[in-house]
Amino acid sequence: GTSTFTTNGSNSVSVTATDAAGNTSAASTQSLVVDTTLPTVVITDDKATTTNGEILYTFTFSEDVSGFTAADITVSAGTAGLFTQVSDTIYQLIVTPPANAAGNITVGVAAGVAIDAAGNNNSVATDNVQAYDTAAPSAPVISAPAASTNDNTVDLTINAEAGSTVNVYANGVLLGAATESTAGSFSFTTAALLDGAYSVTATATDSTGNVSPE
Repeated sequence: GTSTFTTNGSNSVSVTATDAAGNTSAASTQSLVVDTTLPTVVITDDKATTTNGEILYTFTFSEDVSGFTAADITVSAGTAGLFTQVSDTIYQLIVTPPANAAGNITVGVAAGVAIDAAGNNNSVATDNVQAYDTAAPSAPVISAPAASTNDNTVDLTINAEAGSTVNVYANGVLLGAATESTAGSFSFTTAALLDGAYSVTATATDSTGNVSPE
């Protein structure tokens, strides 16, 4: 006959045989493990905020699975790189964001791409969404005084990306960081400079760490 088990886990099954005269055999017992639970997978990455570098994604299954490969992972932007099986439950993938761009990378795993020991296919994963920004700010624009001045402390007005860190240089030597007075407008006053000619430049570094040209 056929028996149906609705409880996942280990089930003890006993069978006896009774003949026409009513004699019953000793019981034969077997342990049967029932598993109808689909494996789940959680996708995490190693970046807490917007990034401009490689992202390490980790795929953690609720139980041992087989058959999971890099081809089973969807990546909406950037370049998928090294795929590693850490264990039968943990897998990793490195993704490089697109160059000179900003946006989100969405990584997902569809249902039915990995299988557990009982033959259950995995359920669909919740997508992981990671922000990236690899676009460098434009070069700051410096409003300088006249080409020649008799004041050796020079006031500079600089326009650069709002919220960035603006560093000021004279002949390639860092003088200091400018102060942002209003969004995108910075000011800087040099220390006393010796007489001579100076090439004054500036760079802007955004919150992700991208540095502008001078």
